[in-house]
Amino acid sequence: MPAPKPCLGYRSESDAVLALTEAGNTVDQIAAMTGIAKGKVSALKASARRRRRHMPARLNKHQRTVCVPIDILDRLAPAASERGISVDALVRWLLKEIAEAGLVGAVLDDGAADD
Repeated sequence: MPAPKPCLGYRSESDAVLALTEAGNTVDQIAAMTGIAKGKVSALKASARRRRRHMPARLNKHQRTVCVPIDILDRLAPAASERGISVDALVRWLLKEIAEAGLVGAVLDDGAADD
């Protein structure tokens, strides 16, 4: 079996396709986002679902998938490592802190008021 091919910050193309599907994206949208051919997206989707049929869902109704370019995630890796957490955990933590503290405008410095 070949090694997983990372895609959009996910461990594999299958993981990316399944997460994007669970987020409500169509095959056409997933193909456009990932650069994977539509036929392969459909095949990966079916294969991933078969493998995960008996596994608990990774997302629940209170979660959404956000696609972050891999180069951005790579730049966050040192900060995550310093804190002994994964890059994904760091991103979730950052977003939570920014949202809860009402710092979106300050971080973006765009002059828009936070609610």
